[in-house]
Amino acid sequence: LRPFATASVRSRSATMKGESPSSPFDVLIVGGGPCGTAAAWRAHELGLSVLVVDRDSVLSIVKEWGEHQPPKNVDADYGDMTDLVFPPGGALVSQLPYEDQTPANQLYERWLKVYDDNQIAYRNGVELGGCERLPDGTLAAECMELQTQAKSKVYAKNILLALGSGSPAKVRLMGDG
Repeated sequence: LRPFATASVRSRSATMKGESPSSPFDVLIVGGGPCGTAAAWRAHELGLSVLVVDRDSVLSIVKEWGEHQPPKNVDADYGDMTDLVFPPGGALVSQLPYEDQTPANQLYERWLKVYDDNQIAYRNGVELGGCERLPDGTLAAECMELQTQAKSKVYAKNILLALGSGSPAKVRLMGDG
């Protein structure tokens, strides 16, 4: 596997992170939907180095809804949990809540701007294939660029799976099934 190519990482601050076991990301987040996004923003608020990888693109479901003609509106309720209060966070997480029936294209643009303005690293079109724990405890995640099928390794102290409810994912990870 070739070293993790950082040229396509959207954050200048993440240039050296994740390329080797001696400089791992604090958190690798697999899945850039609303849950993965919330986790990435909170990790960034806490001063952790973070990379989000998504086999489609970050916020792809919101982007797809926004591409409908007319754009779909997004419900701000939580299904049966209508009295659920959104968890507090810092300056980034406070930008996640939205008004009921917000057009998806507006929400997508707003949230993607938060990623870019805060230089939170993400890579689109990347799938996690497996992971192994190195003797020092660092995790070596095998990632594949879906467009080129090129494999690389990303090194991280922790991995958070935020795979969403779309197509089932098969990921080879250590531990019990």
